[in-house]
Amino acid sequence: METKANYALIGIFAVLGFLGVLGFFLAFGKFQLDRQFAYYEVRFDSVSGLSRAADVRFAGLLVGQVTDVRLSADGDGAVVVMLEVDRSTPVRADSVATVDSSGITGVSFVAISTGTPDAPLINARADIPRLEAGRSTIQSLTEGAPRILDETLQVLEQVNRLLGEENQQKVQNILMNVETSTGEVTRALDNFAGFTDTIASATEVFAEFSDNLTPILLQAERTVEALQFAIDEIALLATESRITFETGTETLQSVDVFVQEELGAMVSDLRRAADQVGDEVTALSREAQELFAEFQRTGAAATQRIEALDPALERLEPLMARADTALEALESMSRNVDTLVSGDGAALVAEAREMVQAATVAATSVAEIAENDLPVIMQDVRLATADIRRVVATVGADLEAVSGRVEAFSETGLRTLDQVTETFASANVTLSAVNRALATSEGAIEAAERAFIGADRVINEEVGQITEDLRAVLDRLGQAVDTVSADIPTVTADLRRTAESAARAFDDLGRMVRDSSVPVREFTTSGLPNITQLARETRGLISNLESLTRQIERDPARFLLNRQTPEFRR
Repeated sequence: METKANYALIGIFAVLGFLGVLGFFLAFGKFQLDRQFAYYEVRFDSVSGLSRAADVRFAGLLVGQVTDVRLSADGDGAVVVMLEVDRSTPVRADSVATVDSSGITGVSFVAISTGTPDAPLINARADIPRLEAGRSTIQSLTEGAPRILDETLQVLEQVNRLLGEENQQKVQNILMNVETSTGEVTRALDNFAGFTDTIASATEVFAEFSDNLTPILLQAERTVEALQFAIDEIALLATESRITFETGTETLQSVDVFVQEELGAMVSDLRRAADQVGDEVTALSREAQELFAEFQRTGAAATQRIEALDPALERLEPLMARADTALEALESMSRNVDTLVSGDGAALVAEAREMVQAATVAATSVAEIAENDLPVIMQDVRLATADIRRVVATVGADLEAVSGRVEAFSETGLRTLDQVTETFASANVTLSAVNRALATSEGAIEAAERAFIGADRVINEEVGQITEDLRAVLDRLGQAVDTVSADIPTVTADLRRTAESAARAFDDLGRMVRDSSVPVREFTTSGLPNITQLARETRGLISNLESLTRQIERDPARFLLNRQTPEFRR
């Protein structure tokens, strides 16, 4: 044995070792001297599996332990559980405490919910606050298991009724109806395809008709415009011709009135005056007889001139009648050229313009003659008549002194007769101009007749061909429409039958769905989740039972006699 051991050093090392081990255990056990706790009281209806020193978790974090588990002093069967929780844990007034168990080990613990952020904190109160007790998932499942089983049985019965033979027959009938409806819909679609083909053919006919109709309408529009212009020109020409002929008629009527009334009276007066002069100057000399003979020749010449006007007037009358006939022909032809084509219409307009120009020239000539020459002729005739009357009056008044002034009287009479001769010569020239103007008007009327004959030919030939083409296109269009109209009732009947079959099938399906909607909805909303939860908990229970069975198999004595194995051996 050693006699010189350093006990002081050994003692120091022993104390230091003890302190180190003590510090290690304190650190390993997370011992805190300055840690503060808050205590809470919870009243549970059942605390199966919960014991002292069980964990207390706040939002899944370990914050304390259970310090006491006892029955309530009120005798109501409640279990009072005291919780020791870190004071810094934000427990609120509406936090709920529930007894829960871990998913693998099955160890029970107390879980505290976080509560709402608006609720006040109760971790700093001096008294012991009471937390509201909640029900855990296992407790809810355990308490609701009988009801869940009953509801499951009811759901299974409803499912059996739903899947019974009667409903199976209904579903089979529905499927058969759907299959029949599908076949009818297919046939209806086939008929509708034929209908669409017919419509496509009709559309092609319409397109072809529109393509053929467009140039025809354009040509007809141009023709109508050309005809309208030609009709306007012809109407203007007819108006001008009518005015011209009316003016010429009035002028010729004035000449006719003058010839029939005034000139006849003038001739009668001259004859009476000549007879009176012949009776009174019987005793005159030979020169007076020669003078009166000259007067007789002059009167005869005047009579011949006047009689020469009669054929001209007779020629004017048929010309006027022919002009009226031509105007009537113009009016009738203007009403019959409504559908003239553009090419002949242009030629017609050109010929009408030439006719209008010729008629305008003729009318201008007649108007100039009527306005310029006829007033001069009438004035000359009136002057000559006045001179003759003055001469006759002078002869009657100066018969007594005629012997001394026979020569002067003869010269005056000769000058008067010369003036009358010149006047009638001018009248002949004027009437010749009138004849030429009427001939020109006749040529213009003939040109108009030829133009309207050409227009009539175009109307009778080309417009007829266009009308036949339009009728052929309309006949084809009518046939296509008749075909479509014949197919429409069949397609409509098929669609109607298909729609009725589909409606009956969907009504049956709708009734079945309505009859089964409430049970199916209840089963899907409540039954399926409960069955799922039951299956999950059943699997957990079976796992726990298997673990318990394995423990019993390993050490039956420990499980039955509750012999504790020592924690350590010396």
